[in-house]
Amino acid sequence: NCRRPIGGCSHDHQKEWAIYEKSTEEKIKAADRFREEGNEAYRKHNYGLAAVHYRKALLQFDYTFPEGEEEEKQVDAVKVPCLLNLAACKCQQEQWDEVLTHCRLALEINPRSVKAYYRTGLAHLARDNFDEAREALMTAHEIEPKNAEVLGALKRLKETMANYKVRRKEVFREMVAGGAGAEDEGEAEPAAAQAPEAAPRVAEPPEAMPPDSATDASSLGADAGAAHEVAALAAEASDAAADTAGPPRSEGRRPGDPTALAAAEADAASGLRQRRPPAEADRVAKDEEEEDD
Repeated sequence: NCRRPIGGCSHDHQKEWAIYEKSTEEKIKAADRFREEGNEAYRKHNYGLAAVHYRKALLQFDYTFPEGEEEEKQVDAVKVPCLLNLAACKCQQEQWDEVLTHCRLALEINPRSVKAYYRTGLAHLARDNFDEAREALMTAHEIEPKNAEVLGALKRLKETMANYKVRRKEVFREMVAGGAGAEDEGEAEPAAAQAPEAAPRVAEPPEAMPPDSATDASSLGADAGAAHEVAALAAEASDAAADTAGPPRSEGRRPGDPTALAAAEADAASGLRQRRPPAEADRVAKDEEEEDD
């Protein structure tokens, strides 16, 4: 009789207690019966149900404490096949972590188990862990050199490694080719960016234009208003020069003198005539004569 510990879990442990209270012989028989049921389900390719039966068989040993070496051998004789068969189910389901776990537990009991090394090699091969797979399969081959399953796995390992090397070379070649193409594009873009842009064309001032160029009359001051503006600018320049340097000694004209203004106006009109094309100059001269009349 047992009492439920105060503050313990709420799970009903009656089944565990029922297994625990069995004798070691009864536990071995129950585990072997579950193993047979699992084998039957495995032969029908019902790997999920087979795994359930193998787990039930292993559960018997969780509460088994063999007394003496003889009982321990009897327990291991049933426990190891249950672990290996459960690993085989997980291989079919491609649950490689559980395959490695159950094979490791089997090897702790029997370090020379060929099936444990073989299925360990399959799990590593499925994950492309070629070094671990080769080590496990070669160990199995050393124990049983003529084992057909081990030889087939070694052949598959060799082919997989060869294909992996070829594929790795192809990927590396593609990466190098892609990197070279990207570098070429990258070099072309800075070259285009560094190419000097065409400088915007700036119109030359009227003084620098050749006399025979067809220039707009408005931009050259073709009308009389432009001539008066030029005369006004010349008068302002003359006033500024008079303020600083005084009147020129050669003419002795005062700032704002009507004679100076008339002379400046005449000079400006003369300069405009010289810069205009011949046809334009004749037209402006005719307009000025009409104004004078």
